[in-house]
Amino acid sequence: MLAFIITNLPWIALVIALLAILAGSLVMAHIEGGAYLPVLFETVASIATVGLSAGAELSQASRWVMLGLMYLGRV
Repeated sequence: MLAFIITNLPWIALVIALLAILAGSLVMAHIEGGAYLPVLFETVASIATVGLSAGAELSQASRWVMLGLMYLGRV
C-alpha cells in the first residue's frame, strides 16, 4: 500500500489541488454572489501563489478562504 501511495503521489497532489480549487471557488462565489470566472481566477492564482489578481473587491470571508488556499499551495 505504501508503494502505491509513493508511486502515485503526484496524482494524489493534483487531485487534492483540483478539489481545493473547486471547493474554494464555489465557496467564494457563494459568498460574493457575483460572476464565477473572476472568483475562479482569484482562486487559481491564490493556490498557485503567483501573486496575480483581477482586482476584485473581496469580502473578509473570501479573503480567509484565499489565505487557506495560499497556505495549501505552499505546502
